Amino acid sequence: NRYKEHIKINEKNVDVVIHSLDLSPISMRVANSNDVDLYFTWANDEMVRHNSFQQDEIQYLNHVNWFTSKIENPQFLFLVFFNQDQSAIGQVRINNIEEEVIIGISVDKNYRGFGYSPKMLRLACQHFFKHYSENEIFAYIKIENKASIATFKKAGFSQEQFVLVNNTESVKLKITK
Repeated sequence: NRYKEHIKINEKNVDVVIHSLDLSPISMRVANSNDVDLYFTWANDEMVRHNSFQQDEIQYLNHVNWFTSKIENPQFLFLVFFNQDQSAIGQVRINNIEEEVIIGISVDKNYRGFGYSPKMLRLACQHFFKHYSENEIFAYIKIENKASIATFKKAGFSQEQFVLVNNTESVKLKITK
């Protein structure tokens, strides 16, 4: 940010430029079977369910079976993210099994609003593009979920088109390698 004639030096008003400093580094790893309960908690979070295309509460046994089958399938990439204190802050899933590669994200309710989401998405996409041959990743977001749309755009996704997903008006976004 540039502040015009913000301070006085030698009796002259001068501009000040302030650069932002990222004081919230994050790290990630591929999810494993020990993460099943963490993912279950995140999946059943009230806001996550509200923004999901499948809004019903997830039953634990169904979740365990689903999670186990996905983390053992090389077409699915589940990444867990941590802050500088090594607290789990959220996850990104990339599904490479359909006609297109689809990404999804959720952030732990205690870490929302700290700017982690765009970083998580960028790191996940970089990891995916480095390890897989596909050149595009798509996101489907409910049109009412303005915060998520803004987050994906901040991470480098661009608007593709408006679509219906499960009879819900949505935005389809894309990022390329």
